[in-house]
Amino acid sequence: MVHVKSKAINKELQVDRLIAKITGSKNGPTLVFFAGIHGNETAGVFALTQVIKNIESKNFKGTIYAITGNLNALSKNKRYINQDLNRLWTQDGLDALVKNNQKNSEEKEQLDLYNLLKEITQTHSGPIYFIDFHTTSSKTLPFITINDALINRKFSQQFPVPIVLGIEEYLKGPLN
Repeated sequence: MVHVKSKAINKELQVDRLIAKITGSKNGPTLVFFAGIHGNETAGVFALTQVIKNIESKNFKGTIYAITGNLNALSKNKRYINQDLNRLWTQDGLDALVKNNQKNSEEKEQLDLYNLLKEITQTHSGPIYFIDFHTTSSKTLPFITINDALINRKFSQQFPVPIVLGIEEYLKGPLN
């Protein structure tokens, strides 16, 4: 469990890797929410923690996971300690991660997240939606970035915010 602070809302909280897992009253999609992949982006952690308190399993179908990302960096309110955790998710990186015995801070975080994600994907059949909350350092309206695939377009059009397509062409190794 780590201590997370938000200067913006002047609040503090304690979180574990898994903030919550809520199983709905009927079968349905699996939603996996990530927050705090960057340790200086605490807004998503506070938002997920607050929203999860208000969800009742009888009111939805499927399963919801709320997951914190970089616990060590969150506890220090730093973007990362050794490497940007949101640039490590390549297949080559994951293959090396499993074999490597000496891991830096973000590699340890990544291995923990990777094992949790494998468990989720092995436990649930599709669809599984992965949503990663981030904040920006400038004033901006909310927006969604997605890998440009038809299923992603269809899902993201459910939200009344601008959609940025093709992020995978510019960022190497983001979580999703």
